[in-house]
Formats: sequence, C-alpha cells, structure tokens
Amino acid sequence: MIMDHVEELIGKLNSPDADVRREAALELGETRDARAVLPLIDVLRAASAWNSWTPIRDALVEIGEPSVLPVIALLKEGNRDARMEAARVLGKIKDVRAVEPLIAALKYDDFIVRTYASDGLLRIGEPAIGPLVDASRKEGNEHLRGKIADVLWRINSRVIGGLHDFGIRETKELAKPPIPKEFEKLMLDATPVRAKV
Repeated sequence: MIMDHVEELIGKLNSPDADVRREAALELGETRDARAVLPLIDVLRAASAWNSWTPIRDALVEIGEPSVLPVIALLKEGNRDARMEAARVLGKIKDVRAVEPLIAALKYDDFIVRTYASDGLLRIGEPAIGPLVDASRKEGNEHLRGKIADVLWRINSRVIGGLHDFGIRETKELAKPPIPKEFEKLMLDATPVRAKV
C-alpha cells in the first residue's frame, strides 16, 4: 500500500527530531485534512515542552471544524497542559459548540485553564452571551458567578467597541462601557460583594 502525503506527515509527528515534528504539524494544518486531528491531539496530550504546543495548536486551528469535538473531549479529559491548550484552540476556532464546555472549564481548579477558558469565551464573543447569562443564573458559587460576570463585561466591551486588546483586564481605572439593560442586573447580582475594611 502506498502512503499518501498526509499519512507520511502523521508518521513524522513521532520523529525524534523536534524540527521534523514541528514542520510535520505545520504542514498537516495546511492540508486541513481531518485525518490529522486525532494524531495531533495525541501529540498535544503527550507534549511536555512549551515549544511543542504551538505548531500542534496552530495546526488544529487551521484544520478548523473537524477539530472541535475531539478538542472539546481533550478539554474535559486531558491533563492540565492539554486542557489549557484545548481551551486556546477552541477560542481560536470560535465554534459555538465550544461555549458550554468552556463555561464548564471556568469551574476547573487550575487558574491557567480557567484563564484560557475565559479568553476562549471572549474570542467567541456574542454567541457566548446567552449561555453565560444562563450559567450565571443557575450557578450558586459566588466566585464562578464573578468570573462569568467578568467575561460578560469583557464581551460587552468588545461588542460595543470598547477595549479591543484581549490582554486588558478591566480595573477601577478603566471606565466600563454602558452595558445592555438585560445584563445589568445579572452582572450586579454576579459580582461578589467585597467586605468593607
């Protein structure tokens, strides 16, 4: 049986040479072939070096829609690093099927995973608003409600034309833009009350 180019590249993902693995991952992304998704996820799950993740993540994003469900599964079941990268991939693909799993990831113990889940929801933007509002109404954990409120404020800032840099965290020094009335009470209810000192 003759091996086609995609199968050949998939085989190179296991090369002992890091440069060969990197180039194979990047080329697999360019092919946008769905057969590459599971092998790329396997590498991502096992990767332990930061520089190994970027080409794998980029390839999964480039492949797009066929990556979504397997990456959602990785977000739910992977180790900490794999979950972190899964949240980043889902945010970059911007598929609405990732909204609920990313909201669920806001409950994870690991701060980094929660941060990337929050950023993923921000990247998805408006389609995440309704599910975030619903999650906040159902959630009893005050800390999580505050995290959801933060994501809603950040999405609102982008939608209205406020802050465009994903790295900006709103602080007291940054004026928050007006928020649509349907979210105003929810966010006030979700914002944790700080004790007076």
